[in-house]
Amino acid sequence: MKKVDFKNGANKISAIVMYPDILKEQNPALLVIHGWRSAKERYPDRVKDIVEKGFIALILDLPGHGESEGDISTMIRKDYVGGVISAYDYLLSLSSVDKNRIGVEGSSFGGYLAILLSAKRDVKWLALKNPANYPDIGENEPQMSVPNIIYKGHKGIWGEQPLNVSENTAIKALSEYKGEILLMQSEKDEIIPKQTFINYLSAIRDKSRLTHAVIKDADHRTSDPKWEKEYIKIHTEWFASKV
Repeated sequence: MKKVDFKNGANKISAIVMYPDILKEQNPALLVIHGWRSAKERYPDRVKDIVEKGFIALILDLPGHGESEGDISTMIRKDYVGGVISAYDYLLSLSSVDKNRIGVEGSSFGGYLAILLSAKRDVKWLALKNPANYPDIGENEPQMSVPNIIYKGHKGIWGEQPLNVSENTAIKALSEYKGEILLMQSEKDEIIPKQTFINYLSAIRDKSRLTHAVIKDADHRTSDPKWEKEYIKIHTEWFASKV
């Protein structure tokens, strides 16, 4: 495991790169994107089994999180999208990474960013754990304030509204994504409304590319060790089947 940093505009992004014990000339790779107010330190244990299957993994601290620079109170959505693009490009630059076999996994806010990234870079595999979604009209507001904004024109909780591909950038991006998708859903997620999952699932036209796994009884963070173990098992087996 190696600590690295790279630039995202004027700010530094901090990350960890994990290498398999047996490193080939070209290896599949995985970019891991944590959720809001989380950090990279939680993720090595989550992806170490995937690395053992032959993947190079890069786990970043999002801008304004962990050891990455940036003022979390002022950063807007494009700052975070820029951060994950910078991380992808850094991973792509590593000589031992197979440029045609790069996957992305994101949790919650990180899942949302992973979907947006898939529209801007070549992502072969897309793994989403309880992915969040946000109205396009909040994209220029500080991300910290977005959950507290009352969105004009939307009644009730925004995430509980049925949406189609013409109404939301993330849903449109997922509908246009051509690679394989793993969607992991906590059965009793208290953060992400069920309709948000339905909206994402409905956007995936070719269901043969989709693996939808529901973690029974689990909460948003898979806080119980048995739920966390099940999550790790699901994504490890899925990525292992790709190499």
